[in-house]
Amino acid sequence: GDRRVDHADLIGCDFSREGVAMLRVETAVIADQPDRALTLAARIRRSPQVTPSSRQRSRLDVAWSYVQTGRYGDATGVLLDLRDRAPAWLRQQSYACQIVAELVNHRRRAASDDIAELMDAVGYAA
Repeated sequence: GDRRVDHADLIGCDFSREGVAMLRVETAVIADQPDRALTLAARIRRSPQVTPSSRQRSRLDVAWSYVQTGRYGDATGVLLDLRDRAPAWLRQQSYACQIVAELVNHRRRAASDDIAELMDAVGYAA
């Protein structure tokens, strides 16, 4: 049935060029198309309308796509950058914890200091 649109539902809706581009990246991630997500993410141009948390959330989509394409070092780099820029935000993101769990699973044999730091940053306990 029809659902009444509450103004609260529109908070955070962003139809700027960057906001739409980030939505395309997210759609590619949901569709299990990590290569496409990375291609689309590389084309994103910053706009002032986008909030830092939205941009950070999009970076998690990039990190996830890197993991899905076997680019674990690139995924680690994105997460370390987010940890440096927004440590409190990162710690609250269950998505970040999922990504770190994937990194841990794929790099168990060669767990690096970076991975150990990320496990701590997101509160992931192996």
